[in-house]
Amino acid sequence: MSDTIYVCKCGALSTEEGVNLDDWLLANAPDDHGEMVIRCPACITRYAIRKAGGHIENGVGVVDRWEYNLA
Repeated sequence: MSDTIYVCKCGALSTEEGVNLDDWLLANAPDDHGEMVIRCPACITRYAIRKAGGHIENGVGVVDRWEYNLA
């Protein structure tokens, strides 16, 4: 388990019971120096995926090797 605590823009914490970090969007914003895009599953949007340097492919958000079904 990681000692890092992630906080989504909605205030959800990565340390809450039942949280699976594999479902969260955790990425560095490619154009901003040091800015991270941190979203819990409820807050993942097409915009957040694009901001993290990803794209939408057949209804699936893709950022590097991370994938999230938007449907």
